[in-house]
Amino acid sequence: MKRDIPKAFVLNMYCTGLGIARNLGKYGIPVVGISNNNFAPGNFSRYCDGLVGPDLQKEPEKMLDFLISVGKSESRQGILFPTSDFDINFINNYRDTLEKYFVLPQPSHEELDLIFNKYRLTETAAYYGIPTPWALKVSSIRELEKNKNNLTFPLVAKAIYSNQWRLPGPSAVVGYRKGFIFHNFKDLMKFYKRIAVYQRDLLLQEWVSGKDSNYFVMGTYFNRKSECLGAFTAKKTLQFPPDIGLGCIYKTIKNNEILSLGKKLLNALKFKGLAELEFKFDKDSHEYKLIEINPRHWDQHFLGTFCGVNLSYLAYKDLCLGINPIEINQNSEDVYWIRGDGLIGSIKDDIRKRKISISKIIHVIPARRKVYSIWNKKDPIPFAINFFGKILEFINFK
Repeated sequence: MKRDIPKAFVLNMYCTGLGIARNLGKYGIPVVGISNNNFAPGNFSRYCDGLVGPDLQKEPEKMLDFLISVGKSESRQGILFPTSDFDINFINNYRDTLEKYFVLPQPSHEELDLIFNKYRLTETAAYYGIPTPWALKVSSIRELEKNKNNLTFPLVAKAIYSNQWRLPGPSAVVGYRKGFIFHNFKDLMKFYKRIAVYQRDLLLQEWVSGKDSNYFVMGTYFNRKSECLGAFTAKKTLQFPPDIGLGCIYKTIKNNEILSLGKKLLNALKFKGLAELEFKFDKDSHEYKLIEINPRHWDQHFLGTFCGVNLSYLAYKDLCLGINPIEINQNSEDVYWIRGDGLIGSIKDDIRKRKISISKIIHVIPARRKVYSIWNKKDPIPFAINFFGKILEFINFK
């Protein structure tokens, strides 16, 4: 492969970015990771050259200048991969400037808002015949009280835009949770009064009945003609905290109904780019209901590579090399993806509650293929950096 091929630039080299570097680096594609932390684990990957830049949340203008200087130094436009909602918003805000120097593999403006706005997405998906939980948007205490008799419990409360709860004020109220389940109006109102100090818009959504293992994801890449070039599906087998939390263990499993629903919706939206769609099987209605769409890489995307669908490579070939292959389907091999710190947190929570934890991991032990959020025997240094970073956090030595 020629040395002057376009580079892949990855924003924030944590679990998601590290997966992108490993996806592309093994093909000899030069990968440059850009983080605002000297010790982001992905910066130490054998598949990546790490750069330290400004914090795009706190200093977006400085980050823009930094990326412009990087882009100007390249002989060819490289692809710029976001790994978080903040990255996507940053790219969207400065899209006109950034696309002079980089290929941007994400939707823009109106298409992006339609996906990020959870209330709009629910309405749009329902319009196209995709099962969704019922939803209600409220923006004031008066509005919440007005709809008191229309609410059915349990329900889940979420931010309209996920990153709204990642800002300093709201995050002090919600921590790392993506949503909260409420079983009565009194507790819901108490929560709303706390969060409304920082963010008045709130999404109230039906709590889809069923266990954590009823969550399924579809990972896919659609080209500029809105054609699916590759897709895979997996199911969540464990998340922490329970009910609404981050996935700790996923297993590849081909689910044709999820594939059909996902392709139908993205085709209707004329979607272009890489996406993760999350569904939950409703045991009462016996249908898969759309929960959310992430129009970017996500933590578990590396799982697809091990079942034959390397989404990063598909996007790179399509956008940078002009290669448009036929659609790639996942193979039938079972592969598990494991987030070590989340699994440990779940087990510790069980011990505290005096539950038996072995059931969480016993089904994973005999699996022939296992991949991890950070650990990789061919690329071990990021794990070591992350491990020692956790120790330093634990002893408050920073």
